[in-house]
Amino acid sequence: MGISIKYIQKTHFNKEKIKYILIFTVICILSFLYLFSSFRKGIWYKGYFLYQIKENEWSGTVFQETLHLTRIPSDHTIHLYFTWGDKSETYSVSYQELGTAPFPITIYKSEEPIFNGYYDSFHHLLNNDGTLFFEIEVNAHYSNPFGNTDWQPSETFIARLAFEDNTSLRGNLNIVLIVFLCAIILLLDIKFPKLFFYLSHGLYVNDPEPSSFYTTGQMISRFILGFAILILIIATFYNV
Repeated sequence: MGISIKYIQKTHFNKEKIKYILIFTVICILSFLYLFSSFRKGIWYKGYFLYQIKENEWSGTVFQETLHLTRIPSDHTIHLYFTWGDKSETYSVSYQELGTAPFPITIYKSEEPIFNGYYDSFHHLLNNDGTLFFEIEVNAHYSNPFGNTDWQPSETFIARLAFEDNTSLRGNLNIVLIVFLCAIILLLDIKFPKLFFYLSHGLYVNDPEPSSFYTTGQMISRFILGFAILILIIATFYNV
């Protein structure tokens, strides 16, 4: 009987150990994927993220179609090639010298000029008379049942892509930091259920013990914190 009890206890211990190893492995894998996704480089386009394939080349899904973007600089001209699904457009930005802004530029669609003016130090386009070039562009994260064909770039985006480094990370690093802080607090609370209770009350009374009301509130707090972490993970990848 003694051998049988020891065997049962050992088996139970091994199952518990395997369970914790599996949980730890899953957490490590999910954390790696989360960080990997957050630190991928690319550019934002119409509220969508285009991943950097290599220098001066990006690709991603925009309005349910794959958009491929290539930037090729040459002497006094920067060529931009857009391919969205089975549609393609070519743009070019010509300039004389990249001196002190504002400096004169001309933007062409194929070989037709669509803008002639200046590009200033605030990354805006100016008309030849010095007034701000006005354009309206709406970013949307929704599916249009009638199809959305407004995938073409604006003149301002073309100029910024030509002259600026628009590269950013896929995730919001401030939110990433908050996620990991919340996760550490949650894991500590699960691993050491009385830790935060003693930190809050242990210095004021002798031999404190949490009440059933406290443990119930603790379970609710864990659920709320876990749900908040999930929401923050999703919010990490939104451009606001």
